Amino acid sequence: MKTIKSFTALAIAAATMILFTSKASAQEIAVSFDNETTDSLEFVSQSSNSHPGGWNFDFIGLNVSSKKGHYRSYLPTLTFFSGWGFGVSSALNAPVDVDINVGRSFNFCIEDVVAIRMRPWKTGTFSLGYGFDLRNYRMTGDMRFIENPDSKKIYTADYPGNTVPNYSKIRTFSNTFNLKYIQYLGKGFRLAFGPEVTLLGKGNKQKIVTNYYDNNDNNNDGKKDGEQELKTKKIKANKVGLNLVGVLNYKNLFGVYAKYSPSSVLNPAFGPEFNTVSFGVMLFGL
Repeated sequence: MKTIKSFTALAIAAATMILFTSKASAQEIAVSFDNETTDSLEFVSQSSNSHPGGWNFDFIGLNVSSKKGHYRSYLPTLTFFSGWGFGVSSALNAPVDVDINVGRSFNFCIEDVVAIRMRPWKTGTFSLGYGFDLRNYRMTGDMRFIENPDSKKIYTADYPGNTVPNYSKIRTFSNTFNLKYIQYLGKGFRLAFGPEVTLLGKGNKQKIVTNYYDNNDNNNDGKKDGEQELKTKKIKANKVGLNLVGVLNYKNLFGVYAKYSPSSVLNPAFGPEFNTVSFGVMLFGL
């Protein structure tokens, strides 16, 4: 996760610089839990007479500010590391032999590694963010994913003879670019929704992993070969996709999310078509 480490270092450096260079350093520092404007890490700089300058950032709901109170703003703000999602994924409209096990197909995402936001109304915010999405689509039945090394096409097939299946999964890693509207519902609740474009990550992050137990003695040593794992990297997954995202959050501490993906996980020319829905819990707000 080199990208996450880079953004973490950038966020820490920016926070340190603002703290030591802000003209408002002599002002009172207020520390509080804010139920309305608790983005995971938010830097605000205001320059108008009615909204004097200062520094302000949030991290996991804890607000540290050189000024008291919050207000709506037509100036953009930056938010870092907001919306940590932990959930499961399910296949939709899949062929019969693509039997994805929902309970063992996970989804991990950070909605906004960094986001630009504007709050023109007291109860509404627009957000344009970059994040990432990691998913596993796991089959635990009698079929496995396999790629033809020549044509690069992915299909399902039986496990090798005299073996006991464990699982076969497709793993994908995508960069995400989202546009969301965040509505403040009152009493600490917020609702966010909007489209999200996914761009497949580079390298070996897209792969097939198959695990099974081999009862054969291929080494002729009188012992069963035991657990076997096969990996196929750089598979032909869909490079560009679309998610429709919805999040309901309470006081920046806990929420639930759902992502519907109408686009196919695999490139239709190289594998069985199926789209997905992911859902789970989301921590540290939006």
